[in-house]
Amino acid sequence: MIIKPQWSILTVGDGDLSFSRSLFSHNKPKKLTATVLDSEVELTDKYGNDNLVFLQNNNCEVITEFDVTRSESIDQLSPCYDVVIFQFPLVPNFSSQQQFIQQTQFDDIKLSVNTLNRRLLRLFLKHSFNSLLSESGAQLAYISSKDVKPYIEWDIEYSLTQSFKTQISDIHFVGSTPFDIKQFPGYKIRNVDRDKHVKDTESLTYVWTTMDNRQAALERIPSLTPPPELFGENGCDICHAGPFITETERHNHLVGKKHKRMTEYDEQWRNYLTSRRC
Repeated sequence: MIIKPQWSILTVGDGDLSFSRSLFSHNKPKKLTATVLDSEVELTDKYGNDNLVFLQNNNCEVITEFDVTRSESIDQLSPCYDVVIFQFPLVPNFSSQQQFIQQTQFDDIKLSVNTLNRRLLRLFLKHSFNSLLSESGAQLAYISSKDVKPYIEWDIEYSLTQSFKTQISDIHFVGSTPFDIKQFPGYKIRNVDRDKHVKDTESLTYVWTTMDNRQAALERIPSLTPPPELFGENGCDICHAGPFITETERHNHLVGKKHKRMTEYDEQWRNYLTSRRC
């Protein structure tokens, strides 16, 4: 993960604030604002207040009860950042059947958990580029995510910037790079609902910028792996599979469980995008 000391950085949903603390301690950015979804009381009850106090004592702004999907949270900040970072996002588990019904029902559409996670990341990108990133800055958005289910079923590389009824197409995915937790000593990847340390597995940091800034982003982060190849009729872009050499290979993929599951997720996502301005 490329972090330059002259950059202003915003971290989103940093559970116990250990990522923000490590980033500040070892990268010394010009400005750092850290946000968490929990209230200050919930944050302290789960994780203590050591990281919170450290950041505040070092003149880093910490905003609690920050929900990146809500304009009320976004409006608390100005577009002054070079990079906005969301580490291992995941919608929280539902505490009750009633909460599940409330959060998965949008007008006449019932959303899957897969769609809710895609929506979370799409709104993160939309708000980052519309309201949080400085036009004169590096204009980068980072999402770090694990290379296992359910994360790999979100089609992070391509699904988040599909246009349909929105004007999000100018946001460009430029590539990914392995996330090395050793770069951030003291950082603990937390479960979204509990004060547990999540098992370290292979992870990637995905990078977006604007179409106009694409070449500058590639120069800033030369180690990026390019986006997966799209195969069109020669493969399966939903599953990032291909190219198929034979019709038997194509057939076996199309009738497989993975393809059926990913097709269902893709249809759910397209239905949501065509009915909502998100």
